[in-house]
Amino acid sequence: MIIAVDASGGDYAPYEIVKGVVQAAQQYKGIEIALVGNSEILHVLAGRYLNKLPIHFVEAPEVINFNEHAVQAVKSKPGSSIVVGINLLKEKRADAFVSAGHSGAVFAAAMLTLGKIKNIPRPA
Repeated sequence: MIIAVDASGGDYAPYEIVKGVVQAAQQYKGIEIALVGNSEILHVLAGRYLNKLPIHFVEAPEVINFNEHAVQAVKSKPGSSIVVGINLLKEKRADAFVSAGHSGAVFAAAMLTLGKIKNIPRPA
C-alpha cells in the first residue's frame, strides 16, 4: 500500500510532517510513503532515511495557502502538493492521500480530479 502525504500542509510543515512520516514508516511495515512537496527541502529533512525506510519523494514546488480560494487555487496551482497528491490517486500511483493542509482545496482537487462515486449524488 502506498500512502501519499502532503508534506507542505499544516502547522509546522514540512518539519513535523516529515517527522511523523518517518515514525509511521518505522512502526508500520508493509506500507510505502510518497512524501509530496519540495524535494530539496525534503532531502534535507529526510534524505538520510531514503535507503533505510520505504519513503520516496514526489516533487511539488507549489503550496496552496489557507487564505486562498480553494477552487481558484487548485486550478491555478497544478504543481501544488495537494493537486499532485490527488493526481497520484488518479494515476493509481498511490492508494491514499493525506493532507493537514487546506481542507477546501483537498476537497476541490478531489472533486475536480477524481469526481464522485457513481450513484452518490453529492459528497459528504
